[in-house]
Amino acid sequence: ARGADPSAVAMAVLTTVAGAMHAETRVRAGEGWLERPLLWTVLVGRPSAMKSPIIEKTTRPLSRIDNERAKHWHQEYAIWQQNKTK
Repeated sequence: ARGADPSAVAMAVLTTVAGAMHAETRVRAGEGWLERPLLWTVLVGRPSAMKSPIIEKTTRPLSRIDNERAKHWHQEYAIWQQNKTK
């Protein structure tokens, strides 16, 4: 809708999903063929080819989850620190 290449969006989504999976996860690629979700991609394009907006849009949900978990961890850590000094 914003003029982005659909294949670039698909590539960014696949990379984001692979990055969200645990490294020990195995994906069945065929009969007796399991692979880890390790995926390296590069978006290549001219300036203003929508690379940054694609990356930002596809990673935003994971960034939100990461920020929420970090906030929760910091709160729990602060409680632990307070209890540790008692």
